[in-house]
Amino acid sequence: MRRLAALSLLVLGACAARETPERRRPLFASSEPVIAVVASAPPAPVISGAVPIDLPSVLALAGEKPNTIRLAREKLALADALEDTSLAGLLPSLVVGGRFQRHNGTIQDVGGAFIETTKQDTFLGGTGEVVLDASGVFAYLRERQRHEAASADLEAATNEGAGRAAAAYFELQGAEAEVEIARDGLVHAQAFEAIAASRERNKVGIALDTLRAQAEVARARQDVILSEERARVASIRLATLLRLDATVTLHAADDRVRPVTFVAPETPVAKLVETALAAHPDIHAAERRVQAADLEDDAARLGPFVPLVRAGVGGLGGGLGYDGTNLGALRDREDYYMAVELHLDGLGLGEVARARAAGARLRAERVRADDVKDEVIRLVLEAREAVRARSAAIQVARDELDAATEARSIAEKRLEQGTGIALDVIAAEDERTRAASRLVQAITGYDAAQYALLVRLGEPPPR
Repeated sequence: MRRLAALSLLVLGACAARETPERRRPLFASSEPVIAVVASAPPAPVISGAVPIDLPSVLALAGEKPNTIRLAREKLALADALEDTSLAGLLPSLVVGGRFQRHNGTIQDVGGAFIETTKQDTFLGGTGEVVLDASGVFAYLRERQRHEAASADLEAATNEGAGRAAAAYFELQGAEAEVEIARDGLVHAQAFEAIAASRERNKVGIALDTLRAQAEVARARQDVILSEERARVASIRLATLLRLDATVTLHAADDRVRPVTFVAPETPVAKLVETALAAHPDIHAAERRVQAADLEDDAARLGPFVPLVRAGVGGLGGGLGYDGTNLGALRDREDYYMAVELHLDGLGLGEVARARAAGARLRAERVRADDVKDEVIRLVLEAREAVRARSAAIQVARDELDAATEARSIAEKRLEQGTGIALDVIAAEDERTRAASRLVQAITGYDAAQYALLVRLGEPPPR
């Protein structure tokens, strides 16, 4: 009579199985493990022509394809280039080549008199210069910190992308589970319609029960249509998030809907906050930016008191090489120089203004770092509450489903014995269908919350 009894609902085994030993151990020890409900979903796609995709593939694509990840990678590449540029400023500059110069006509001598002369000069060789500038050293150290910050930003973007992708995958998995629930409900409604029609033909039932059964079948068909729509929309969202072809329908390849625990719901808040503050890449990035601003502040305050030193070979049109009137009369030539300079822009007012600006930027970065810490703590607490609430909701939903399943069984038996009415059967089936949907939502919501909590703690979601 009912395929429902065989499938028993997509998410149940109606008794829950414990998590298998090979599954990843919780990040934090749990004194009371979360109940794992094993689903018995069919391996075939619930929507014809759908392409299967599993969670590891989703997480792998989430770390490569989204534009947020690509932009973070380009920012890291830019920071890497700026670090190399600042390092290049500390290295000697070299010029190798030649020069030919000729003069005909009037020229002024050192005494001020104008004379007519002809002269020419040929030089082959090179020049080089080393500049020892405190600001250049500070700039290199600053860019190193900014490079570390960009690397932490990429890690944070990768983690966030994986968390969003996991949530989208669980949304698809849950939507497909509800398609099966709706289809099972339709099968049950059709079986009930057949019984009601048979009872009416045998003069033991009434036409009203048959009409009610027909209405129940029509409602069940609408549920199937709407659930399939939600599954397709979930597929579109996941494909768009992963930058795949959204016209191709995706199907969750995992054949079970089950709770997966990485962080035990009862883990103390202090432990979660401590872990997040120590490991979250956003906090690392904020700390590196504070250090970069601190180095910039040091450069602005100390730089004016450290003289700039220049040393090199060359100058005055020469260098290390060969000089003469032409290529056939070249002679050795060596020119060296050294200079010590102290710059005071605007009689020192420029340096004072730059120091004030650098100090303001440092204080602003510290404020932003405090905001990042507060935001990380807030998100950790919110994610923990989501995990705790949805963990409790799983058990409540299982209890509700058990009761609804028993109530439906009783209503069916009463109807078969002639002591019940059709409305009781219809109401019992509706309650059971809603209970099954709530259990699916509780499980997939719990899984998504677990992945979100991992991200909030700064942990990369496992594949």
